[in-house]
Amino acid sequence: MPVTIKKAVKTINPCIMVLLETEIWPALFYYLKQNKSKIFIINARLSKKNFTHYLKTKFLWEHLAPDYILATSRQDAKRYQQIFEQVTVNTMPNIKFESIGTNTSDSKPLDQIKKILPHTLPLTILASVRKQEEKDVILILKKILRAFPGQVVAVFPKHMHRINTWKKRLTSQNLNFHLRSGITSPLTSPGIILWDTFGELKTAYGFASVVFVGGSLKPMGGQNFIEPAIEDAVTVTGPYYDDFAWIKNDIFKKGVVIKKDNWKTIAETIINALEVPVNRSDRKRLAREFIESNQGGTEKVCNKILKSFDGYM
Repeated sequence: MPVTIKKAVKTINPCIMVLLETEIWPALFYYLKQNKSKIFIINARLSKKNFTHYLKTKFLWEHLAPDYILATSRQDAKRYQQIFEQVTVNTMPNIKFESIGTNTSDSKPLDQIKKILPHTLPLTILASVRKQEEKDVILILKKILRAFPGQVVAVFPKHMHRINTWKKRLTSQNLNFHLRSGITSPLTSPGIILWDTFGELKTAYGFASVVFVGGSLKPMGGQNFIEPAIEDAVTVTGPYYDDFAWIKNDIFKKGVVIKKDNWKTIAETIINALEVPVNRSDRKRLAREFIESNQGGTEKVCNKILKSFDGYM
């Protein structure tokens, strides 16, 4: 809506416009240029698909280029540089690292989960499971229970409307389960919990020995695998995690998170972690060190913005 954008730029009259990630809009850039506002793109990322689209309209961006770009990876920086050849493009740590691990658990779900989980059995979580990978996750579930029956496995579907389908899948495989909403006292034996209540996954991570993070067995972008890792659980993801590529492959190289290519190797990794438990404090330290080593993006951005105000003083 160019008319609305024109009015907004005129009303606010910004010295500097700071845009996040991939907020690249021709009308906005045009009126900011008319207003002589400086344009920053920070935490910049550009997927392969978007890069192809923007490259086709490169002639347009020659006249609507931002003043400065800070990308979250060398690959993103390279893509931006090809579109905006005349612009200075540098890299920065992703600002998302600044907030990881700073949220404290809500005491209410924490207390509720404590009351239902047995303290003497390991907990495996199959988290954020998507519709497209349900069949594979059932295979993981059967394999890990067969190899290591003395555990509790919590299945968290990504979407609550899949609960009824999960009931049917588990029943058809002769897998007995408890609905999370129906548990009123601590479980006294191994089994499966089908988690049918909202808002408890992040808290449950703190009780888990092993976590498989779904959305990653099929090309669906993946889910956040840092959250369970900082809770010192052995964390496994599948091969697809495009939405979290900003985390960088170092997280796998350093062993903070384990990446596997298919359901079989994921199941084997879970079994190994249960059979030979790792030192939880060592895992937590490893995760914290990784996060801290990737922080600093916010400070870099703020310094650049503040320096750019010098010309207005």
